[in-house]
Amino acid sequence: MNTSYKEATELVINQMRLENKTKKVALVGSAESTLHRTPWKDLDVEIWGLGWRGLPRANRLFDLHAPNFIKGQQKNVPLDYNERLNNAKLPVFLCEAQPDIEQSITYPLEEIRRFFGKDMDPFIEGDYFACSVAFMLCLAIYEGYGEIHLYGLDFVAKSEYAYQKPCMEYYVGVARGMGLNVYLPKGSALCEFSYLYGYEDAPEEGYITEKMLEERKAQYEKKRVNALALMHTADGALQEAKQLEDIIHHQKAGGKVYYDTSPDQHYSQVKDSKAKRKAEDPLPEGAVLSEEAIVKPIEGL
Repeated sequence: MNTSYKEATELVINQMRLENKTKKVALVGSAESTLHRTPWKDLDVEIWGLGWRGLPRANRLFDLHAPNFIKGQQKNVPLDYNERLNNAKLPVFLCEAQPDIEQSITYPLEEIRRFFGKDMDPFIEGDYFACSVAFMLCLAIYEGYGEIHLYGLDFVAKSEYAYQKPCMEYYVGVARGMGLNVYLPKGSALCEFSYLYGYEDAPEEGYITEKMLEERKAQYEKKRVNALALMHTADGALQEAKQLEDIIHHQKAGGKVYYDTSPDQHYSQVKDSKAKRKAEDPLPEGAVLSEEAIVKPIEGL
């Protein structure tokens, strides 16, 4: 009897699930609350990560955004993003494989939609995929990984990530309902609530408090200010080095360097010039630089 393409495909998938039943995979984000618990050194655990995150190691990368995001037209995407993905030499799952990303793979959307839709429950109407990591989790479930870990994935920020949390928790429940083991490390906010409803009094503040979030914001703002200050310092040093290099080339070519002011007058003019630039382009509050480091930033940064 001839085997249809669909039947052959199902046989391959079932064989893959059988082989993956004893395998472990860790899906990794960037939330500091649990990221440090990622088993980077345990090579028995596959690592799946997001393409734009720097990871110590990985087996697969994912970036499930519109093509214009991948091509670096979206804010915060580095211009050499495609080059970075190619240099990683890893399978990269995209909404649609791109010719300029050598190991890119088209995400099996239709198979996933069918598997988590009518095939799972005939009453399901529509799709429920709210983030890239939800697609990653669904693929791990679809491929039958027996143990799935989630690190650096909290979805508690006051942003788009907050509405993605219920979607992740839904698929954690789906995985557990299918008999798969899902490990949520200590400190994760997924599938957590701040008290036992009905049996305990509600705390004045939730599991994640406003104070905790404000403190975290302050920490990152301090890091941002310090990084910007460092950038200004490096830019000033680079400009000075280029000026000295020009003088050396000028002298090597037979030119002479004349100073029409005394050293004291020259220093005074430089000081006034730097003070003027500082007034025109003040550094962020909290950034402290030496007088010599205050320079005009590169246009466009």
